[in-house]
Amino acid sequence: VWTGHRAGVEGAVERHGADAAWVIDSLPAVLGRWLSEADRVWFDSSEDHSWSNAELVAKLDAWKADAGNEMLDADQISNELRLIKSDAELAYLQKAIDITTDAQRAAMAAIRPGMYEYEVEALIEFVFRAQGSPRIGFNSIVGSGPNSTILHYEENDRRMEADDMVVMDIGAEWAYYTADVTRTVPVDGEFSPEQAAIYQIVLNAQNAGIEAVRPGITIRDIHLAATRVVVAGLIEQGILSGTVEANLESGAYRRFFMHGTSHWLGLDVHDVGGYVTGAERRPRLLEPGMVFSVEPGIYIAEGAEGVDPRWWNIGVRIEDDVVVTETGGRLMSGGAPREIDEIEAIMAGRGLPEVVPGD
Repeated sequence: VWTGHRAGVEGAVERHGADAAWVIDSLPAVLGRWLSEADRVWFDSSEDHSWSNAELVAKLDAWKADAGNEMLDADQISNELRLIKSDAELAYLQKAIDITTDAQRAAMAAIRPGMYEYEVEALIEFVFRAQGSPRIGFNSIVGSGPNSTILHYEENDRRMEADDMVVMDIGAEWAYYTADVTRTVPVDGEFSPEQAAIYQIVLNAQNAGIEAVRPGITIRDIHLAATRVVVAGLIEQGILSGTVEANLESGAYRRFFMHGTSHWLGLDVHDVGGYVTGAERRPRLLEPGMVFSVEPGIYIAEGAEGVDPRWWNIGVRIEDDVVVTETGGRLMSGGAPREIDEIEAIMAGRGLPEVVPGD
């Protein structure tokens, strides 16, 4: 009556493949019987739920107090299983990514000076729903001008101006798998010389990171490949000084590129799975079927000390989703333009109806 059809305990067995099912109120009694026959329990200790039933908590505490009983975190198993995607999982991810790249193209075609960031957000999420995505994978980021230099900006309420760059970091879900694709474009449809220079550095860095992908390397290897290009480009433009090696050693570049280049992708936008393994905490080696982002960026905020004001308020992030194959890496999100001339071409079309900005 209140929220629609529920499967019930019979449906849990008949429709969802459970071996047995009970109503939730019987959990303490049922679990007590199972605990009496076990000396080890794998338990989901995530923060997605809370176990507040006093009777159940008391049973668990009493069971743990017995010598030899141990409770282990089920994430030790499930997180590892989620790291390498099956063909079916890759198909779900590809569908989510395809919807997301369609939304990126639609946004590029519609953006113009005077629009509000939330209007772009609304268009993006309309495309998601129109193509059957049931929800966003995370809050959409549409940050223009000074907001383009804020990594996880979510207010999306600024009126966009002609000389702004706008970062669109978005992801649709499909079958609970989420995409994560970022594009950065000039609001007036044409990159200024300074915008183009920063954008091209980031694109070159991203290409270096993607080209580095192959089994047997680490996420850190990808980050270093991209970071070297960012540092070299910023030195060439006079935004950093000194050598590439000196900047890498000192970390001076982190003023403008302060985040990692990659994160796992799957059921969550920052998916589970360790980046290191074993007691030695060694960096995890990439294997076929792993999916992650490659997303370098440069963010030059207004008032950046020692930086010519012509570079201020230029924030650029380009993010794509990559799957490791037997021989390298496959770009899954190439449906959204990345090259400067491609972006300017799609923005010149402006084939969508007029959008009347709010006051």
